[in-house]
Amino acid sequence: MTQPADTPPNGLEVALEPHAEGVVLPVLARASGRANQFAGVHDGRLRVIVTVAPERGKANAAVVAVVADRLGLRPAEVSVLAGHTNPRKKLLIRGANVAELAGLLRREAGAG
Repeated sequence: MTQPADTPPNGLEVALEPHAEGVVLPVLARASGRANQFAGVHDGRLRVIVTVAPERGKANAAVVAVVADRLGLRPAEVSVLAGHTNPRKKLLIRGANVAELAGLLRREAGAG
């Protein structure tokens, strides 16, 4: 079976983008959730739910912390590149490459 044209080449539904400092991870964030978690993929973006309210940057900090924790990264390696006041965010994963990050996401998806 062939891969659909709109499926990213990393084998995931997440549209990872190379960046001069690492990899851009597109995220769809939801604040005020019941648990801090990954919740699948929507429109090429990793869905991340956090329990804190979206006020004064608290939700952004929580999204960074959840992504770092779930992928086994240091929080300093993850930052919000774009979308500070929008649920559609781009996170920069510093020092990573697309293949490495795709592997971390696959591992996390397998861990369920």
